[in-house]
Amino acid sequence: MSGYADEERSMYEIWWTFGWPYETSAMMARLVFGGFFDRWPNLKIITHHLGGMTPYFDGRVGLGMD
Repeated sequence: MSGYADEERSMYEIWWTFGWPYETSAMMARLVFGGFFDRWPNLKIITHHLGGMTPYFDGRVGLGMD
């Protein structure tokens, strides 16, 4: 993946550095809003990178998704 349209390959690996934690956070939000934990209340999820960005953006997540 490239960071800019005119790059054939990411020069600074920005997608690799920030992409995984973002994608983990997006996946976790989709599980919540998709009702997975309502349908399977005992479901346990283990994520990499300490749960993505969510623990670090706790205050922002609460305000933004309320």
